[in-house]
Amino acid sequence: MNRRTPENPCPSWNTLNQALVGIHRARREPDPRKKRDRFLESLRFVTQNAPEGLWAEDGLAEFSDRDLDRMIECVFDRPSTRLAVYGTLAPGERNHDLLKDVPGEWTDATVEGTIEERAGLQFFTWVPGGPERSVQVFQSDRLPGLWPRLDEFEGEEYERIPVPVQISNTPAVAFIYSSNRDRPAT
Repeated sequence: MNRRTPENPCPSWNTLNQALVGIHRARREPDPRKKRDRFLESLRFVTQNAPEGLWAEDGLAEFSDRDLDRMIECVFDRPSTRLAVYGTLAPGERNHDLLKDVPGEWTDATVEGTIEERAGLQFFTWVPGGPERSVQVFQSDRLPGLWPRLDEFEGEEYERIPVPVQISNTPAVAFIYSSNRDRPAT
């Protein structure tokens, strides 16, 4: 799609996919040291010049999911302020009331993956390199404070995961609710 240049500092679509697959693997790793190593390896896909000390062994021995989330926020330009929606939370849909009074902006976008319907509910599965699906991305600085409420609403059948999205031909990272059973197809 697009290449990273001085004029276009955004990572390419393929680079975002590779990095996020690594991040999903890191999140599932129970050993803190291996979790850190997998995460840092995935960051090498998107960082041209790593900040001094980022790859250092010391200071990250107890690398946790919280550390991972903080680094994702820095590297991927605050993805916690973006929610990709493909179902009932979208404007005009039956559960949009959860977001309608939150200040923010809706934008059309695409994401790679599949959407399956089960028991009247839609379930997204992220598939890097898979079919493009239309979504709407809601961007709001208030979203980070709403995640606990949205996570509770979505329930245990869904998991909030970061995925690459294309917004106006520009790659970005947003969170999306995926089937809790799903893992990125690699």
